[in-house]
Amino acid sequence: MKKILFFALILIGVQSTQQLQAQKTRNHMAYSIGGSYMYGNNTGDFSTFTFTPSIVGGITYNRQLSERMDFRVNAFGQHINSGGHDRLGIWRTRQWEAMGLPFDFRGFGLGGDIMPTYNFHPNKAGQVGSSLNVYMGLGVGFLNVWRVEQLQIENTIVKRNASTAAAYIPFRIGVNTNFDFEWDYAIELGLLTSTSDLLDGNDFGNKSLPVDMLVQLQFKVIRYIGVANRKASSR
Repeated sequence: MKKILFFALILIGVQSTQQLQAQKTRNHMAYSIGGSYMYGNNTGDFSTFTFTPSIVGGITYNRQLSERMDFRVNAFGQHINSGGHDRLGIWRTRQWEAMGLPFDFRGFGLGGDIMPTYNFHPNKAGQVGSSLNVYMGLGVGFLNVWRVEQLQIENTIVKRNASTAAAYIPFRIGVNTNFDFEWDYAIELGLLTSTSDLLDGNDFGNKSLPVDMLVQLQFKVIRYIGVANRKASSR
C-alpha cells in the first residue's frame, strides 16, 4: 500500500511539473471582449469624450519565440457607428451634403493582423517571477467594414449600403496576470490605425489626425495550450 501511495505521489509531482513547464512556454489562445470606438470624421469629438462606444470581441493565438518575444495572430469583430452627434443644418453637415458625404452610419467591421510582442516581466521556469506582466506589440493587418450610411440630398435623408477595405497598423499594450496555472487574464488597449480615411464613409478632413482609427479596450481570458501539447508528446 505504501509503495502504491509513493508511486502515486511521484506521478502527481511529475504531471504538476510538466503542466508548469508547459505553462511557462506562454503558447496560448486568448478570447476577448470589451468596448471600442472609431475615430473618424463623423463619429463625434474624441477630445471632449463626445462619442458613442460599441462592442468588440476577438481571438488571439500566441506563440513564444524567446524569453521575452512572442508572435501573435489576432482576429476581431467590432460594431461601428457614428453615434448621431452631428446635427443637420450646421456648417459641417452642410459641407457634407454638398460633397455627397454621410453624416451618420452604423455597421460592422472584421479584421486580422500579425504582431510581434515584447514581454517586460515574463515568468521564467523554475524561478519566482512577477505576478503581473506588461506587454507591447506593433504589427500589420487588414480589415473590412460594412455599413449603412445616411446622407442628406436636397433636404431628403437617403440611406445607402457601402463597404471599405484597408490595411492597418495595430499597436497594443496590456497587462496580464502571471499565475502558475493553465489560465491567465489580461486588460489590453489597442490602437488600430487605418491606411484609409473612409472607414466611416466620410473623408472630409475636419479632425486632428488625417486617418481613421479603431480604439479598443478589452478584457482577455488566456488559456495555455502547452499542457495539451506536452501530454500529446509524452504518449
